[in-house]
Amino acid sequence: MSDVLAVTSMRDYFRDAVDAALARQAVTRDEATSAYLVDLLCEYARQQQDLFVRPLTWIFATADSGPPVVLFEHLKQVGDHSLYVAGYFNDSLPRLQLDLEYFVELGGTAYRRLSRVLRAPLGETRLVAVFSELGHKFLQFVHVLDEVRRLADCPVPSSC
Repeated sequence: MSDVLAVTSMRDYFRDAVDAALARQAVTRDEATSAYLVDLLCEYARQQQDLFVRPLTWIFATADSGPPVVLFEHLKQVGDHSLYVAGYFNDSLPRLQLDLEYFVELGGTAYRRLSRVLRAPLGETRLVAVFSELGHKFLQFVHVLDEVRRLADCPVPSSC
């Protein structure tokens, strides 16, 4: 019989998993960035859609084609999708003939650009700082999400 981990909510589960993964990976971060990662995981856990409906490079390239809200949405979508796919499906990428470096470069660039775009009208807000940190430490956060996935495969680490 396998061990079952009881949690009160998906958010609590991901908060504990992200905290454990950050500690195991020794990644320093702002608390707002940790909260963003938890929200990202909750959002993708609820989705029942194909992650590759449109190519991320197309979304990135067309980000400037509309009003500022479209730029924000496209850059955020590219950053979030890249982080989630690179982190949560890291082991599957070679089998799917996808390149981790592609997601790291594209996602990191999207988050860094998003932080610059938001900084101009808003100044240095928490959200600007989160996107900046995600952009500059993108590969570290990919490893954190990979660790979260590994923890999900083995919810009671002492038993693995």
